[in-house]
Amino acid sequence: MALLRHLQKRQGHQPYCFLNSRGEPWTKDAFVQRMDSLRERAGIAPDENGEKLVLYSNRHTYITAGASRAGISGPMLQQLAGHTDSSTTKKYAHLANREILQAGQRVAESLRPRKPGR
Repeated sequence: MALLRHLQKRQGHQPYCFLNSRGEPWTKDAFVQRMDSLRERAGIAPDENGEKLVLYSNRHTYITAGASRAGISGPMLQQLAGHTDSSTTKKYAHLANREILQAGQRVAESLRPRKPGR
């Protein structure tokens, strides 16, 4: 947040932090191209399924954490995510059910290798 505020201040208190050489806000394509470049420079290869790390990965993690660990309600999660259609948010709603979450955690725990003597 501090970095974004610094960038915004440096740009003359505009509503945008990332401006191109003409002083216009970056487009979605500019963000995608920048992410491609950063991923390549960092040597981050696609995973075993061919999936690449993308900006959406951060958004998905944020929304998933809100639904599962924070137990945020559907309408609030929809506002946080900026979804205009509640059906998009409903894809995460199953994670908000604490009983399902706890059961899944128990299953995951049972799959972890046990240390000798336990």
